[in-house]
Amino acid sequence: MTQTHSDRVFAVITAAGSGTRLGSDRPKALVDLEGMSLVERALRNLHAGGVDFSIITAPPDHLDEFNEALSSPELRAISRVVPGSPLSRQASVAAGLDALAEILGEEDSTRKGALSASETTASAVGENTPVLIHDAARPLVSAQLVQRVIEALRSGEKAVIPGLPVADTLKSFRLIDEAPAGESSIARYVDATVDRSGLVAVQTPQGFPWSVIRELHRKAASSGNSEETALTDDAGLAQSAGIPVRIVQGEGRALKITTPIDLVFARAILAEGAQA
Repeated sequence: MTQTHSDRVFAVITAAGSGTRLGSDRPKALVDLEGMSLVERALRNLHAGGVDFSIITAPPDHLDEFNEALSSPELRAISRVVPGSPLSRQASVAAGLDALAEILGEEDSTRKGALSASETTASAVGENTPVLIHDAARPLVSAQLVQRVIEALRSGEKAVIPGLPVADTLKSFRLIDEAPAGESSIARYVDATVDRSGLVAVQTPQGFPWSVIRELHRKAASSGNSEETALTDDAGLAQSAGIPVRIVQGEGRALKITTPIDLVFARAILAEGAQA
């Protein structure tokens, strides 16, 4: 049976982060982890979990490097590199969704002949087609976690995120200026201990039906124009719109690579054979 777009699963992988905190002069997604870039590992693991095709939003001035890193026929068949936005992660995700709609529309036009733009977009992706948003900085996400997110979407959820219980004690604080008049020396003092029983640490991939994530980004486009107003994850857009966000079990191996110590942890996971 021919697989239609509505049967398939798509993803946008955000890969525009810098490698500065990792001590690299290349984008973070291109940093090597045991012989494979972070973005390639993320792409392969999403695919192993059931994602058919991924859009990768890369820094506009590094597109050639990303295309080279993902140049094998195997990877080119399941991904496309497009420019991300310098404005914010939120704007980069929106750019990835635009690219996905355009690419799928091109596929449908090729198969079905000339259609109007609206007809092509409508036929390209079913409104409940699962779309995952994932950070390339989480390269060790397992196929099982990807499948949990997809299964929750297939069951009818409109927004799905992986979450882990918070292990650390959390405290809120207040700022106090201890300097003499005319000087500035801000110190932090504990205000209260936060009840962590109702908290989770959120991971990616986060999943949504196509029509939901597309509309969320359309309505919130203006907030993505700067890092100051942009939301830090896509679930935040759903929350702002009053859409219930389902939490599925996350995993320690889907850690975010931010600093050199994170690479040490990631290498240990791979050494233990925890990553396929």
